[in-house]
Parts: sequence; structure tokens; C-alpha cells
Amino acid sequence: MHKKFIDMIGQRFGRLVVIKQIKSKNGHSFWLCKCDCVNEKIIRGTFLRNGNTKSCGCLARELASQRGRENAGSDGPNWKGGKRTSKNGYIMIYIGRGKGRGKYQFEHILIMEQYLNRKLLKHETIHHKNGIKKDNRIENLELWSHSHPSGQKIEDKIKFAMEILKQYAPNKL
Repeated sequence: MHKKFIDMIGQRFGRLVVIKQIKSKNGHSFWLCKCDCVNEKIIRGTFLRNGNTKSCGCLARELASQRGRENAGSDGPNWKGGKRTSKNGYIMIYIGRGKGRGKYQFEHILIMEQYLNRKLLKHETIHHKNGIKKDNRIENLELWSHSHPSGQKIEDKIKFAMEILKQYAPNKL
């Protein structure tokens, strides 16, 4: 029994319009289709008719991108309050959008910056006293500095000490 040929040229299936038929060696019908996004794709006829294929792939990419945007902000269905844990075990807080995606910052840095009422300097880091990376209570955080004088002459050390006092304890000068 031979299957009845169905001419699909000119028919629309989702975002695809059939342009021409392409026969395979084993007798299956494939169809060259033009997508609304202008890409062309060869698709098996049964996939078009049963609704499995509705675009060249652009529809799936758009839907995935849309889901990503929904999950990244506070209005999305998967919003978890803007906290996540980094690969290294530190808590990260959602602080808004940046360069196309959600921007996160380490919680211990945000807490120390709030406590100091300023941004950290390049040579400053935060240390967890008890070694527990998720314990971000201010009493568990220490401000460390990794800067040091370029020389070891006494006058260089005094100059460096004065700079440190000006920056961290100006009342002691």
C-alpha cells in the first residue's frame, strides 16, 4: 500500500512556510521551509504536520531567553529573594541588572561596605574570623589590607605608617 502524497508547498506551519519538496533516498519527504526570521531549514513532513516543528529553532531560543529574564528578576516566578551561593561557598546578593543579566555581589563585602559607609579599596579584603563563609554577621567579619611599602627603609616604613593612620585612624595622628 502506497501512502498518498500530500503537497505542502505554500502551507504555513507555525513560523515556517514550505518552499519546496526534497525527496530522500529512502522515500521520505523532506521540505525546505522558510522561517519568519528569514532562516531556511529542511524538515521532515511528518514533523511539520504533527506540530513537532514550528520554527527553524528561533522560537525555542526566544522562549528560553524569556524564561531566563523571568528567573533573573524579582517579578519572575522562580524568584528566591535574590540570594544564591557561589561555587566557593559565599552568599551572593542580587543587586540589579548588569550587562544583560542579573548582577550579584558577595554579601560579606556589601555588609562591610555598609558598616564602613564606603566602598572597599583595591587592596582591602574581608576575612571571616570563624572560617564560616556564610556567617556574615559584622562581628564575624574583619577588614584586611594587602598593601605594603615598596621599601624597607625606616623612612619608608614611617611614611607607610602615616598613610595607614590617615586612612584608618586619623584621630590617632
